[in-house]
Amino acid sequence: MGEKVSRWQDWSAAGTRLLYVMGAALLIYLIRSESPNASFDDLLILAGVGGVLVAFLVASTWIPQTAELTPYMILAGDAVLAGVSVYVAESAPLVVILAIAYLGAAGFLRQNDVILGSFHAGAVLVAVLGVLIYQLSNNNTVDLNALLTEYDLFLLVGLVVVVGAGIWIYAYRQFGSAEALQIAKIAKQRERQLAEMRERARAITTMTNELTATLNFDQILIAALGVGELGLKQQSNQRIISMALLFRSDDSLYIASSRGLTQNEESRTVTLDGIIAQTLEECVPLIGKHGSKDPVLGQFASFKQMRSILCIPLRANYDNFGVLVYGSTEADAFDEDQIDALQAVGVQTTVALQNSVLYSNLLTEKERIIQMEEDARKSLVRDLHDVPTQTISAVAMHLRVAIRMLERSPNDLKTIRSELETIESMALRAAEEIRHVLFKLRPLALETQGLTVALEQLAEKMKSTYGQYMTVQIKPDVEQYLDDHKQGVLFYLIEEAVNNARKHAQAEEIKVRAARRDSTIVVRISDNGKGFDLQGTKASYDQRGSFGLVNMKERAELLEGTLKINSEPGKGTSIDVIIPIDLDQIPEHNDAASNHRLPITKLAVSARNNLSRQLRH
Repeated sequence: MGEKVSRWQDWSAAGTRLLYVMGAALLIYLIRSESPNASFDDLLILAGVGGVLVAFLVASTWIPQTAELTPYMILAGDAVLAGVSVYVAESAPLVVILAIAYLGAAGFLRQNDVILGSFHAGAVLVAVLGVLIYQLSNNNTVDLNALLTEYDLFLLVGLVVVVGAGIWIYAYRQFGSAEALQIAKIAKQRERQLAEMRERARAITTMTNELTATLNFDQILIAALGVGELGLKQQSNQRIISMALLFRSDDSLYIASSRGLTQNEESRTVTLDGIIAQTLEECVPLIGKHGSKDPVLGQFASFKQMRSILCIPLRANYDNFGVLVYGSTEADAFDEDQIDALQAVGVQTTVALQNSVLYSNLLTEKERIIQMEEDARKSLVRDLHDVPTQTISAVAMHLRVAIRMLERSPNDLKTIRSELETIESMALRAAEEIRHVLFKLRPLALETQGLTVALEQLAEKMKSTYGQYMTVQIKPDVEQYLDDHKQGVLFYLIEEAVNNARKHAQAEEIKVRAARRDSTIVVRISDNGKGFDLQGTKASYDQRGSFGLVNMKERAELLEGTLKINSEPGKGTSIDVIIPIDLDQIPEHNDAASNHRLPITKLAVSARNNLSRQLRH
């Protein structure tokens, strides 16, 4: 910008000198044209001197090396040009006034220094007076005192014009320079603000790329705290600390990540109070003055030194998941633009954390599905091995016996018939057992007629296949609050409990009852068998090959419910499943995918619910 102003001044200086030469030449021509024997040859001297000065000024606009010499060349050139013009005009009063007023004032306009401008005007005045004295002193017939008296008016006018121009230019530059400095200051502030905005935009873009490139929970928080500090004022003596607070599933806050805190401070419990509580309540960024005065942050030695505090809520879908806290030793370290940028950081962080938890839950769900498939295969192997395989082996053995009887006593038809009837009975039993296994794998009645009918069919097959009595009592309003997905999970939980009771309890009867109690569905599976030592079984469960209790607990978690087992040796066993329901909404009965175990953070709970909805639809 300074270079453009200097070039404009050089062009204006060249233009004003060209106008002066043309004006002076025209004035001299008009004065001499009144004389019949006038000569105009000496006008070439004026044109030559003026042309050289104008050419130099034009050249200086394209040659940066001449910038320092230009003011002095103009001073000398204007003095010579003024003297030559007065000399050629033979001291004509109008030309004298033009030279003093025009070139003196033009010097003030071009020179950037008032003192140098004064020297410039003085040099022009001295040159004009010198030529006047020289020309008039050579004329012996002219009295110098009378001549000065004759020209005093013109000299006074020229001097007044020069002095007035100098005063006006001085005042203009004095006040104009202050205004220019103010404008320059504002422009510099705007440039700095623009640079800060670009830096914040670049930082947010970088953070977005980093957050989308990683699904690691800790790395996301580290990136968020790091990029947040880029938007703050950069002072040499400024210290910035920050921390990310997240809610656990029990609504307690903990420090998930930090910058500038000690190890002891990172393990400290954070209470919901002060500016943190206010931020989460109002759901907007808030600024605090002194960390030492805050009831929560004042407990941290690092935050006691902070003179500016900024809290950014981590919020999505009308839910608070935590807060980002920034502290600075500089007073008023956060402005509106920085708050907007850090709020954008908070939004991006929340989205990235949700994606991270969702991805983690998907991996957990994948592992769970794989494990459930493996457990299903093991259960199928056990079921086929326990009964159908043994029955078919017995059929094969009795067939061999029948063949030998035919070989040895072909006429003993009564014995052979009895053996064949035994084989037929065993084959029918094997077929029934296989049908029961297939029913357990996929109970069609559950898909077409609902939970109650499926459990009644299970009771019939228990009686016909194993001789185990089982009664089912399901209240009519139970099914309407459970969608198809939950009914399926609950059926397999009950089937697991009934199967365990049949194998181990030696019970005469197994009862399955379900009813709605307030905003829950309560299911009880009980038997009058021999019972077992619950605590002892749990203590040695990791050494056992069966996973019946684990399977039931996981299925209860899929229902977002709880599982309670009560048993004592000789007093039977009861298993209670308590499932929460929404009384205001009766679910549609669609096929639904399985859910997953409850994670520890509130953010993860929300992600789990989102995952559940996405899997169901």
